[in-house]
Amino acid sequence: MLFPFPVAGRTLCALLVGLASAGLSLSAVAQDSSGAVPNRALTTIDSLRINGDFDGALSRLATLRDRRGNHVEILWRMSLTKVDSAKVTDNEDRVKTLYRDALTLADEALAADSSSARAHYAKAVAEGRIALDAGTKERVRRSRAVKRHADRAIELDPSWSVSW
Repeated sequence: MLFPFPVAGRTLCALLVGLASAGLSLSAVAQDSSGAVPNRALTTIDSLRINGDFDGALSRLATLRDRRGNHVEILWRMSLTKVDSAKVTDNEDRVKTLYRDALTLADEALAADSSSARAHYAKAVAEGRIALDAGTKERVRRSRAVKRHADRAIELDPSWSVSW
């Protein structure tokens, strides 16, 4: 007898063998069903962003957001990618829009998980970028927000060197 266990056991065994042959693990399936964002997708997005393909990264992030909702890992990446995109944009109105969008996304990331160092970092970056083009009072107010969120990012994850 090939399978000494009941039919349900054979089905589970076939599923596990199929997953193993596809290069997936049971934990990856469990993470997927829990709403967690797949690491492979985030790694690809991070690579696109590092290589300057901000439109490609934003497109994939938007798709991921449509599928996974307002997950902090998606939102802070979207925020920082909008900032990166603004840095290479010549249209001043577009730059302002991208920075405002980045700030909104950082706020959404913090609403999703206020204990995320990267969400606080994204908020600090977006506030700082908007402050560069602001009047004196607004610049002072935003610079305080930059400090508060940068300090919080460091407090939450002192080993993450980007926030230093």
